[in-house]
Amino acid sequence: MILIEEIAMSSAGGKDSIYKLLDMLRRNNQLVYQGNSFERRLVFAVDKDYDDVLSTGRRSQHVIRTRGADVEADIHLAGNLPKALSAALSVTQDDAEVWAAAVGDYVAELAAVWREWIELCVLSVGVRARCSVRPSRHSAINRDRYGTVDVDKLAQAESDIRDTMGEGVPDTKEVWVRARVAGVYRRAEQEALVKGKLLPHYLLWRLKPLFAGRVVDSSAFETLVTHLLLTTIDFADSWSDHYRTSLQKALAS
Repeated sequence: MILIEEIAMSSAGGKDSIYKLLDMLRRNNQLVYQGNSFERRLVFAVDKDYDDVLSTGRRSQHVIRTRGADVEADIHLAGNLPKALSAALSVTQDDAEVWAAAVGDYVAELAAVWREWIELCVLSVGVRARCSVRPSRHSAINRDRYGTVDVDKLAQAESDIRDTMGEGVPDTKEVWVRARVAGVYRRAEQEALVKGKLLPHYLLWRLKPLFAGRVVDSSAFETLVTHLLLTTIDFADSWSDHYRTSLQKALAS
């Protein structure tokens, strides 16, 4: 396994570099190497981001995409939260079970709290806007980050996107993107739009009121929790079928 940053043809790395490399290898018939006694196939793993919503994903048997927006989101969706909380906060398993139950489906909850912000982020990507509305950032339109939407900030963010959208983007693109996002929420698939890198902060924000005056060391929580969730994942569980099936298709292509 090799990170694209180790071999990227530009300093940017990321999916663009992966797809450039994929295209080059395909043109040169190098995606599959047949040795005397073995066969080697190249497979690329990428974050899905908003590819499904925007219909921008690269369709190839040699590309495996995450189920959620990124690999961190998949970890939060598949990990055992009570076990991770117990280790991250140095509390008993019983306390961790109670807190995890109280927090509930925090990924879907954040998708609901940030619905307007997430829609703007998808729109910003879809129209290639060059502004501060970016999927990697916490909401800039919700009061105190997770409160109600500030309508003035919402209007300003919308204006920033329209003022900086990419050249040649049709005026109808905004309506189309918003309709696509609405469809995701209507089908209750909004978890797939939440960036996993933003989840630790929200999870800690949800947990703090549950400490109820207890002294709990949460200073390293945001750094540790995703890693600890990864250690709790059961890779034989049904959630991994997505990856197993994708890999099987890549090996059989």
